[in-house]
Amino acid sequence: MSIQQYDAEFQRCRICCGIVEDIEDKIVRFYGGFRHEIQDNIYHKEFYTVNCLFQLAMLAEKELQGCQQKNRATLATTSQTRYWQGWSKHLRKSKPP
Repeated sequence: MSIQQYDAEFQRCRICCGIVEDIEDKIVRFYGGFRHEIQDNIYHKEFYTVNCLFQLAMLAEKELQGCQQKNRATLATTSQTRYWQGWSKHLRKSKPP
């Protein structure tokens, strides 16, 4: 679930359940619903409103998505390199002297 989807669901649930809480409780509840990777990313940052926390979470999510795409590209390149290295070793062994 993306941060935007989570935010929409969070707001919907608060309204449906009639939850009224102060800013600090709302921030704690909102933060607690984030994926652990996002919580880790924003743990040491300062935020005093839910909106600020939302913006930080959006930035963290983009950063994580960028890292995941970079890791996938690296993994694909590494896998291809290993595949071709394996074939080149096989071909060298099978060539007559």
